[in-house]
Amino acid sequence: MVNHSVRVMRTALLGAIGTAVYLIETLIPFPLPFGRWGLSNFTVLAAAIAFGTREAVSVALVKSLLGSIFTGTFLGPVFFMSFFGNLTAAFAQGVAWKLRIFGIFGVSLIGSVVNNMVQVTAGRLILGSSAIFALLPYMLVLGSFGAFANALIVKRVWSHASSSGIIFSTSSKNVENDSSRFQSSESQDRGR
Repeated sequence: MVNHSVRVMRTALLGAIGTAVYLIETLIPFPLPFGRWGLSNFTVLAAAIAFGTREAVSVALVKSLLGSIFTGTFLGPVFFMSFFGNLTAAFAQGVAWKLRIFGIFGVSLIGSVVNNMVQVTAGRLILGSSAIFALLPYMLVLGSFGAFANALIVKRVWSHASSSGIIFSTSSKNVENDSSRFQSSESQDRGR
């Protein structure tokens, strides 16, 4: 069992990295309206895969709170849409990885779809208009590109870390199982 201070340290580190990437990507204009890069979500995906659902949700919480405070959107409509979308996506990714059905690309795509659906639903509740649902197909298409990029980032980091002797998982059994899932995830996801 991993002690509490190790969990806090991992959550803080991944949350800080995610927040930093989020702040950098807010400075880079997205070429299409209503879109954002979304690359900071790789830290949530990494937490879900390496450490589980609980830490993924914790990283999403830290990233959402700090990112919104630093960008001035805290407690505004955009904050609530993003906050609930990120938390539910983190939960969905953790559960999807634990089910051992999907590879990393599938888990990332599940997170993207859940995030966008929850954001639009929260937007509907906040704005009081169903018109926001018209954006959902557009958001899902854009989000799929971000999901692929995030999965690729995590896969490359995992591969580099593994070849350097860095172990992310808490037991050797998980490392062996997860490493083989990373190696075969690309073919699994393409076959679906």
